Amino acid sequence: MNRSFIFITFSLLILQGCQSNPAPKQTLASEPATYVPGEFNQESLYDLLLAEIAGQRRLFPIALDNYSVQAQKTRDPAVAERATRIAQYLRDSDKILSSARLWREISPENPEPYQIEASMLLHEGKYEDALPLIQKALDYDALRTLALIRNQSENINSQTSSGYISMLEAYKKSHKPRSDLALTLALLYKASNQTEQALASFNQALDINPENPEALIQKAELLRLEKDLDGALTMIKSAFEQQPENKQLNILYTQLLFQTNHIQEATQQAESLLDDNIKDKQLTYYLALLLLENEQLTTAQKAFKHLLIIEENDSSPHFYLGHIAQAQKNNKQAIEHYISVKEGPNVLQALTRAVALLESDQNKAQVQQILKDARASLPSQATQIFTIEAEWLNLHNYSDEAFTLIEDALSLTPDNTTLLYTRAMMIESTDFPQAEKDLRQVLALDPDNATALNALGYTLLLHTDRFTEAHQLIQTALNLEPEDPAILDSMGWVLHKMGRSQEALPYLEKAHALYSDPEVSSHLIQVYWATDQKDKAKTLLESAHKENPDNPFLDEAMQAIGTQ
Repeated sequence: MNRSFIFITFSLLILQGCQSNPAPKQTLASEPATYVPGEFNQESLYDLLLAEIAGQRRLFPIALDNYSVQAQKTRDPAVAERATRIAQYLRDSDKILSSARLWREISPENPEPYQIEASMLLHEGKYEDALPLIQKALDYDALRTLALIRNQSENINSQTSSGYISMLEAYKKSHKPRSDLALTLALLYKASNQTEQALASFNQALDINPENPEALIQKAELLRLEKDLDGALTMIKSAFEQQPENKQLNILYTQLLFQTNHIQEATQQAESLLDDNIKDKQLTYYLALLLLENEQLTTAQKAFKHLLIIEENDSSPHFYLGHIAQAQKNNKQAIEHYISVKEGPNVLQALTRAVALLESDQNKAQVQQILKDARASLPSQATQIFTIEAEWLNLHNYSDEAFTLIEDALSLTPDNTTLLYTRAMMIESTDFPQAEKDLRQVLALDPDNATALNALGYTLLLHTDRFTEAHQLIQTALNLEPEDPAILDSMGWVLHKMGRSQEALPYLEKAHALYSDPEVSSHLIQVYWATDQKDKAKTLLESAHKENPDNPFLDEAMQAIGTQ
């Protein structure tokens, strides 16, 4: 049950008790309520209840004000902690400092409020003020304080990190060596990109405690970041042999074996991990994906099948089983797995892959039945499924049926941008006025739709001489998606059409580097020719033509530059 709900319910019961058994009436109306630390009178309960309800309704500033007031009045450590947590969530620096300071005054032997207050002071560059707080926290509970610093080491900024390093280095000089202290410094150095110092601190931590698993793993991760995979593997292999029961070491050892191309040994290690953790769904999923990534299809297949047994209601492994079956040229089994994906981020991709495997025109009835069933089971994604079906029909020369399908879908949801865009692309070559109307309706509904902006701009190039308007649309799309190869290609092509071929060149070269499909190649060939780089044009045409013989875009480029 939600803890906040318990708190509210409990508070209501107590408040009702206070109301049904009221305290003796005060003789003076202005006499203040008496607050005893750790106890709640009726006024406190009321304020805290309001604070909790405000928090539930995401009115966090109101919740913070109430908790802060009651923390001061009741001096209850739990209330002070709650005020601090809310202040942290709101990133209210002043309230974090004041509530953390109050919390440590109330709970002087708890290291956490010292550490929170010190972090804020470090963030403000007040190192001298922060140092005694960290030292106090370390004196009370060094183990926990160092763990708190390690847990946040990757999230603090470089200035704060430098402050911590300075303080801990000073602390280290006056105290006996500790493995966890050296490890904390190593992680702070690592987060600050001070690799040499980090490695030295990791080594100190391991000199003190050679079996410190966190130090071993973190040092190996740093070596991996530095591309020293063999060094990381050697270290982790030795550690794993000493601690074979340590799951984290086992996983890292398996990863490094794959990364260093010890594929057979890595696969055996993964199989061993799977056998030893047959009920661990998360680990099994990770290892299955790792095996699949490294093309160990048989072992990956076994792991994904086991996942279906562990969690009967999770159909997501079917997507990867379909991928494996497809790689093994077993299309029938692949289709069965793909259509068994019933939820999750891969469901539409699974359907797309399933119908793509049904390549023959004679598969129309099967494709339509698969997608009809999918729409029935996934009504929230019916629009995308209509689009998948229309694209299959259009690709297999059932253009009229594809158009009718989209028309029917639009009659149900006339403002659906996906369907409008799909219809526009289907009819662009035969009915440009309607296609333009559809694309403009998409943009009226979704002005920042970069795909539609680019499509409208590019089709204006194909069907009109409104080049300036096309350029404006494509420029807007490019501002939204500056790395999209299709938009980069459109920008290059519109500049070329406007007689600015030299300006077009970098856009087309970048588009071609990102996605060298025949249409992009055709545009680049023509612009090379137009900028008097004829050798480059001929070389690119020859290589592109070898990869895509009889491609109409390349034939167009060939005719444009007069090469037969």
